[in-house]
Amino acid sequence: LFERYFMKYSNLHIHTIHSDGESAPMKLALLAKEKNMTSLGFSDHSEMIFGLGEFSMNEKCRAYLRDVKEVKEYFNNK
Repeated sequence: LFERYFMKYSNLHIHTIHSDGESAPMKLALLAKEKNMTSLGFSDHSEMIFGLGEFSMNEKCRAYLRDVKEVKEYFNNK
């Protein structure tokens, strides 16, 4: 009966050190896991550059994607 009424927590809009947040993606993910959150959605501001038929990422954006990939791989099947 308890499981039926148990509220599950998520945060689908959180910023990391890669934009205007204060913590790294892995730190936030570990804290979310500790707090029994069921999902977490990083929503940092983009550093991607769009032009006329052109798309590129700077090093800051590549670092963000590496950090998010690390979190995904760490929590895969956990």
